[in-house]
Amino acid sequence: MDKNDKVVRGAAMGQSETVAALQELMEKFQSGEITCAAIRLFRPDGTWDDIALGGDEQEQAEALTNLRHAHERAN
Repeated sequence: MDKNDKVVRGAAMGQSETVAALQELMEKFQSGEITCAAIRLFRPDGTWDDIALGGDEQEQAEALTNLRHAHERAN
């Protein structure tokens, strides 16, 4: 499996664990360890938004495509 195909699944998190995970992500962006990311934000009503962070337009498009493909493979 290519490193870009790696699927990371975390345990259910409470509010404090979620905030800590987001702070860690922010630190990785600030240090340059991560330059672009795509995440899916779920709402209580069952809808979601896919969001790309960092990178240029091409990197964001690729990150969103990879996120959506990972979701399709998982379902």
